[in-house]
Order: sequence, then C-alpha cells, then structure tokens
Amino acid sequence: MNTPCGSGPGRSFYCPTTHTIYMESPSVISFYKQNPTFGRMVGSFTMAHEYAHSVQWMTGLGEAYEKLRYDATSDGQLLLSRRLELQASCLGNVFLGSNRGSYGITGYAYQMWLYDVNNSGDRPPYPRDHGSTTSHGAWSRAAFASRNPASCNTWSASPARVS
Repeated sequence: MNTPCGSGPGRSFYCPTTHTIYMESPSVISFYKQNPTFGRMVGSFTMAHEYAHSVQWMTGLGEAYEKLRYDATSDGQLLLSRRLELQASCLGNVFLGSNRGSYGITGYAYQMWLYDVNNSGDRPPYPRDHGSTTSHGAWSRAAFASRNPASCNTWSASPARVS
C-alpha cells in the first residue's frame, strides 16, 4: 500500500505524517478464524502498539527520537529504534493487561499470549530494530502484570534491557 510515509512494509504501522494507523488485516483475520480469542488479542495488541506510536508522536517523544537518530551511529540508531518499539509493545500490553477480563486472557488464552510475547522480536537476518525476543517478552510481561504505563520507560533502561 502506498501512504504519505512511503510504501507499506506489509505489516501494520503508524504514519506520523498523517497521524494514521495502517492495519495489515489478513493475518489478524486468519488468526481470528483459527481461534477467535487469540485473533482478538492479536488485533487489539497490534492496534494498541500502533496507537502507542501515535502517543509517542503526540507527546514529543517521536520528534525527540528523530532528532537523536540524526546524529547517532548505525548501532545507536538501532538502539533508539528498539527503545521506541519496545515502549510501544509495552504500552500495548498495558492495554491488554488492563482489559484481560473482557478479552478472556486466562488459562489457555494466557498461555497463547505468553508464547506470542516471548517469541516476538528481532530474528536474523533482519535488522535489530524492534528488540530481541528476550527483551520483548520481559517488557510485555511486566506491562501486562502492572497495567501501568509507568512500567514502559525504555528510554532510561540500560541498553541490555532493550537488546
């Protein structure tokens, strides 16, 4: 898909130019057809993650991120990207944790959620721009349990926590 932010990457994303969330719906629909509870979780988490990016831009974090990236080395740019993405995932999981009752995230559904968050993240040969599976799982589990956006301060975390 073509957007003011360029061609869509084949996955959901937030475009700060137009303040628009673009959802890649075929995979969410596929998950829903296989398991409606899991499909709702995936779709809701994806929307919450992308909405978190919009909040990052509305609060000035997005602009600060862009300014820091400008002068950073390649490794520094990847670290900044991981901080941004892990924070968005963390905030998305604050939403899911806060609404776990209405989503029925207990028992088997909780185990599916745990598997998903512990196995989401950067994988070779792709760039290390979203965080390792270990980091993604840690931030996601903490956010789901705390249900508190304050648990998502990836910007003051050590580089090891946003690997």
